[in-house]
Formats: sequence, C-alpha cells, structure tokens
Amino acid sequence: MSPSITGLSGFEYSELVGKSPAEWIHPDDLNIFIANFFKEYKPSEFNVPIQYRFKQKSGGYIWVETVVKVIDTKDKNKLPETFLSQTRSFQRNKEYLSQLEENTKKLEKSYKDLEMFAYVTSHDMQEPLRMIGNYIQLIKRKIDKTPHDSDIDEYIAYTSANTTNLQTLIKDILTYSTSNKVILPEEFTPTENLLQEIISSIQPILNEKEAEVILADKLIPLKIEKNFLNQIFQNLILNGIKYNSSSKPIVEISSQETATEVIYAVKDNGIGIEEKYFEKIFEPFQRLHNKYDFPGTGLGLSICKKILEKHNGKMWVTSEEGKGSTFFMSVPK
Repeated sequence: MSPSITGLSGFEYSELVGKSPAEWIHPDDLNIFIANFFKEYKPSEFNVPIQYRFKQKSGGYIWVETVVKVIDTKDKNKLPETFLSQTRSFQRNKEYLSQLEENTKKLEKSYKDLEMFAYVTSHDMQEPLRMIGNYIQLIKRKIDKTPHDSDIDEYIAYTSANTTNLQTLIKDILTYSTSNKVILPEEFTPTENLLQEIISSIQPILNEKEAEVILADKLIPLKIEKNFLNQIFQNLILNGIKYNSSSKPIVEISSQETATEVIYAVKDNGIGIEEKYFEKIFEPFQRLHNKYDFPGTGLGLSICKKILEKHNGKMWVTSEEGKGSTFFMSVPK
C-alpha cells in the first residue's frame, strides 16, 4: 500500500493490507474495477486509467484513478503475480466533469428555448406582415383610379419594399434557427439535375441580368438532403450574379473528389472580396455593402455554412477585388 492511498482514504496500512479491494470500492464501480484492472497483460506498459470510488474511513467515498503495469506474466491463464499500480485523487476532475455536464445540459436547454423562441416569433410575425403587404396593394389599386399626389406612390413603394425585406429577413431567421435539425441522409442527391432545376427557376433573373450559369461536364452527387442543397447552390449562384458589375455576369460550377471528400467550386466574375473579410462574410448579419446597393439579410452565407457543418462539411472562399470570387464547399464521401 502506498502512502497516497492511506492519505486519500484515511485508513492505516494495517486496516487495508491483506483485504480484498471489494471491501473498499463502491458497489456500483466494482465491476468496472474488476473488468479493467488486468484488462491487458502487457509487461512494462501501464493500462488505460480507470476511475472509481474508494471508501474513506470517514464513511464517504472519494473518486480515484488507478493505472496498472504488469511486472510478471509467467502464466497468462492466471492473474499476474507481480504488478505495480499507481493511484491518485480524481475527485476534483470528477467534480469539474460533473459541473461541465450540468452546464452543458443548461446550455442545451437555453439553446432549445432560444431556437423555439426564434421559430415561434418568426412564424407568428409572418401572417401580420402578409396582411400589411396585401392591404398596401389594395390601397395602391384604389388610389391609382383617382388623382393623387405623386409622393404617395413613392411612400407606397417604399413601404412595400420594406415589408418584403422584413418578410425575407424573418424567413431567413427561421431557416437559420432550424438548420440545426439536419438529419444526415443515407442517399446521394443528383447534383446536376438539381442545378438544372435551379437554373430553370431563376431564369427570369438570369435573363434580366444577361447572366449565365456554366456547369462542368461531370458533377459529383452529394450526400446532402435536396432542399438544403438547393438552398446552398441557389444562394451562391444568386450572390455571384447580384454582387457583380460586369456586363455579363457568369457563374461556373465544378466538382472534384479526393479519397475522403467531394469538393465543389462556385466561381463568379463579380466585384470580389478583400482577404480580410474572408471569415466575416460567413458570420450572421455581416454585410460588406450598403443594403440599398445590394439588398439582402446578411444571413445567406451563414445559413449555407451552418448546413454544411451539420453535414460534417465546410465552406471557404478565395477572392480578389475586381476579379471575382470562388466559393468552395467540401462534404465527406
């Protein structure tokens, strides 16, 4: 018996030597102790540390940690005759881990409460906004039939535009708050088919901006649910067109694979991004431009990144001001 055990437990040598450890180990931890004390007979190597509660003379228990090194393994069918064990107090570690677990549970509950608040608030705000938008249109139709001050048209247009912006913001907040509920899919989504659908759906915007989306000959399927993948690609394509001052905006999409992941690149010929903002653009509500010059909520890229991270993927960008940007996304195979 080492001085550390007598010091930790309060027992004297004579009270411990020659007795079974089962008398001093907490009943709930005894099986762990038995199963792991001589788990591997590897001479000159310590086993994996085991934690258990050891009885103190005062009647309580203290958490300790023990490692064992087998010295003699003459007969591997029997317990080693000679071994060295080292034991130290694990009480403070255990208290810290218990506190950490408790704090984690509280944090998870707070996060769920916040998520529910965002969901309920966003959901409940949508209906009155729809009503405001509808009544604005009714007012516009009515006054268009009668002589009126031209300023009224400007006021109505301004109110209508801000109502639409607020609806978009609420929708994005709702998406961001619920994107934690991603369930990893079992099947791959045919990316090429999905991108063709996206191009068809945004064709009016492409025509208006005289823009073009170019797809590589071969696009590798991704293990991401179709709706989430649609949101990512549509956001990246529309950003490439929106943040673009060239006479013909172009977005090129390609893919490649390594032994462990699939990497997509979405390249545009837009206005570009300074290197110091490469990380900032993925943070919620971060905008690099005036919202009147480039409308948006500042949540699009953060939603994309969050979705990818929930799929154990990642997103990053390379860019040069005035020469366009390339957004990369990688997803495990």
